[in-house]
Amino acid sequence: MKKVILGVGIGIGIIYLARKMYNDGQLDCCCDEIDKFLSKSKRNLRIAADAAKHEAEYIKERVEDTIGKK
Repeated sequence: MKKVILGVGIGIGIIYLARKMYNDGQLDCCCDEIDKFLSKSKRNLRIAADAAKHEAEYIKERVEDTIGKK
């Protein structure tokens, strides 16, 4: 029971500090960096998906050409 009470107390303290930092504006730079990271990740994922799609289309065309020549 002591561990539960200690855990709840620590959790409340962390939430209080995070809220205080947010209200003071100290987390704005972190939010901006996270937003930039997510934007880059989405862009890179979209590029990789497009490359995979084009590669699959190329392989399909090669197989069709090979089968058509026989």
